[in-house]
Amino acid sequence: MMNAPCKLLNWDSEFFGARIAQVEGGRLNDATINRVLQWSRDQRIACLYLLCASDDDESVRVAEQNKFHLVDLRVELSWRVQKIDNDSAGAARLFQQSDLPELQRIAADSYELSRFYFDRRFDRTQCSALYREWITKSCDGYANAVFVSRRRDSVGGFITCHLDSPERGRIGLVGVSENARGAGTGRALVETAQRYFFDKGASDVFVVTQGRNIAAQRLYQANGFRTHSVRLWYHRWFG
Repeated sequence: MMNAPCKLLNWDSEFFGARIAQVEGGRLNDATINRVLQWSRDQRIACLYLLCASDDDESVRVAEQNKFHLVDLRVELSWRVQKIDNDSAGAARLFQQSDLPELQRIAADSYELSRFYFDRRFDRTQCSALYREWITKSCDGYANAVFVSRRRDSVGGFITCHLDSPERGRIGLVGVSENARGAGTGRALVETAQRYFFDKGASDVFVVTQGRNIAAQRLYQANGFRTHSVRLWYHRWFG
């Protein structure tokens, strides 16, 4: 639909079994909110996402006056690519097909600070299944590379790497097994990704985490990442 105020999200809708859309452009005001809500009703939308800048007070005001619920702070960090001298990433290797069941298990238990778990209208079992599906697709070619860290006789963790352009890299998912946390596995995986992007000739690398996930923010900051942007995730349910 031309000039529609929202976009239907086909993958989310199919996965969760409900029509889900997102506000285009991430801004709301008194002049646009009625179009957004009317479009959503006409399209039989069950859940509407809004992602807006944290300093966009107008959008925040209009959203909160119209039953949008704050579910997450989206923190994006960036790193200017440079050579990594540490050798702590030596134990990580590229994904092998035999790793997949353990990666799926870790993914199902690693993202309980994400916005889906903090929206009580989403079933928690479905939320875990979402991340199992995400890592499965990443290993099946959605990511440019997936690295795996071993711990004793099992997988300690994984990291997925994407090249959005020759100059721009992105870390997608990072997951660490419960029995490998606190042992430096996460840092070694991030350093593995940094080496990968350096070798690929990328200029900048980005990663997104949650405002409530202090441990992840500290991990990336310890590896040289700095905060790039902070935005707000809102959900609005109909019915």
